[in-house]
Amino acid sequence: MKNIQIFCFTIFLNALFVTSSGAAEIPKQISFERGTSSAVVEGSVMRGDRDVYTVRARAGQMVAINVSALENNAAFSLYEAGELQPVTGTREEDDATTWNGKLRRDGAFRIVVGGTRGNANYNLRLSIK
Repeated sequence: MKNIQIFCFTIFLNALFVTSSGAAEIPKQISFERGTSSAVVEGSVMRGDRDVYTVRARAGQMVAINVSALENNAAFSLYEAGELQPVTGTREEDDATTWNGKLRRDGAFRIVVGGTRGNANYNLRLSIK
């Protein structure tokens, strides 16, 4: 029974990362260099695609996220661990470029970065304290 539950859960998680084009978005793990609490990731997305990042954190930690792009055409959504809906203020229609707040749950949260128009080259800055 437990194996069936794990299998079904795995299928469910894989379905979360399928885009409208049918291509799977493979999450990339963000890790911090020893002794630091922040990281910068450079990336680029084609129109309609998304980059998905995961990072582990604990409930109560303060998080600051910023995404910038040369053409001001990148935004992100933040999903707390186990959540299917983005954090308020980071929904797709919000075109969020900055978010600061305290996490409510332990676990791996996701940051989904996409272009707001056309292709986007971006820098994603993340700080957890």
